[in-house]
Amino acid sequence: MARKRLAMLPAAALAAVALTACSPEIKGYTGISVDTTGRASAEIVWCDPGSPESVMLFRDSDADNSPTTWPEWPGRDYPLPPGATSPATVPLTDFPTDPTVLSMYAASEFTTRRVTFTVAELAQVPSGSILITEVQEGEERQRTVTRDEFAHLADDLCG
Repeated sequence: MARKRLAMLPAAALAAVALTACSPEIKGYTGISVDTTGRASAEIVWCDPGSPESVMLFRDSDADNSPTTWPEWPGRDYPLPPGATSPATVPLTDFPTDPTVLSMYAASEFTTRRVTFTVAELAQVPSGSILITEVQEGEERQRTVTRDEFAHLADDLCG
């Protein structure tokens, strides 16, 4: 039995490398905002000539073990309008009210940096601002940016 497990390790490592190699390149950012009435919307900015097909919103089970009615992966898919240009706004209908950790990113042939947040944190975002998640010194940190700042975030990703 131990030999069988040992023999499976190289195959598992090879499969992990293959899956990682197929991951889409990050060419943008996903953020979240609320309008003056409190309705949430996804905010997407990218630097690729194409556009993302949709925004995925899902419960981040890696970050949260609290009970919820909100689905884990695959969550909910919100399509971008045909011909969308960067930056784009996508209204999030049927938005959850559970006190759970959510993640969201846009995807197609490329992907965007995800934003991770709770409904309570979103309620603290000033109207007209966008909440993003950045990686600084290997750790995810939230930051609120203006719409103008958000529009230029992808510039650094594509040079």
